Amino acid sequence: MRCDIIAKGIIEAAATLNLRIPIVVRLQGTQVDDAKALIAASSLRILACDSLEDAAKMVSDFVFRPYLIFMSRHITSMQLVLGLF
Repeated sequence: MRCDIIAKGIIEAAATLNLRIPIVVRLQGTQVDDAKALIAASSLRILACDSLEDAAKMVSDFVFRPYLIFMSRHITSMQLVLGLF
């Protein structure tokens, strides 16, 4: 599959729909480097990765990062040492 054509379609759809959430895209096929360059140049919140494992990690980072930042502000180091968290 030509990834550059797929990337153009994803970019066009994201721009048309004015998506504000990040999109994680696993690219596998021909023209992968061109597709990644198109995505990077789009300035949209589209993240390209090479494997489903990487895609899952990116998604979980976006889902859990705000929670972890919030919790890290409210948990003291003593609570961690005592195992209260």
